Amino acid sequence: PLDGSSVMEANFLVGTIIGVYEKDYKVQNLVASLYVVFGHKIELMVALEEVYRYAFYQNKFHFIETIVLENKGKIVASGGNQKDFSLGLKKALEGFFAENYRLRYSGSMVADVHHVLVKKGGVFSYPQKKLRKLFEVFPLALMVEKAKGEAFYFDKGVKKRLLEQSVENYHEKSECYLASPHEAQILEKHLKGE
Repeated sequence: PLDGSSVMEANFLVGTIIGVYEKDYKVQNLVASLYVVFGHKIELMVALEEVYRYAFYQNKFHFIETIVLENKGKIVASGGNQKDFSLGLKKALEGFFAENYRLRYSGSMVADVHHVLVKKGGVFSYPQKKLRKLFEVFPLALMVEKAKGEAFYFDKGVKKRLLEQSVENYHEKSECYLASPHEAQILEKHLKGE
């Protein structure tokens, strides 16, 4: 499926997210993930044991780099309806902006996560349960974890790993936090117990 279709008319970056599952669709069977982003450039990211970035030119994909997130980034991509954000999330975001983080939310999950990855750090958050686990959340969670970041959600105020969630149906949804280690620590501090 095309991620970011709601922003396509404005000519924003969109992409296709793919999770490679061995046998059936269970998170423990997710063995690889990839996405392609379509914009003024076409790029491919592949998560195996590491995360590999490729650019498409001269009719083929060319390797650019291996992506490893730094401990701390400077990008915040926080999606969802801000009026529904918890007090803890609002405080965490205020803290990031007080430290001169830059807001880079476009409305396309794949574009926003791509930005965090290519800038080597930051946070993507979507606190409402809107994103589909199997086709959006899990593949990008694997990507971020393989890049040495963290992929998590909160269950009754307890931080839990996204790639340990169960799935009951194909279109089940989840909240989602994908972050560098520092940003993950800040989010946990503010959202713990909520």
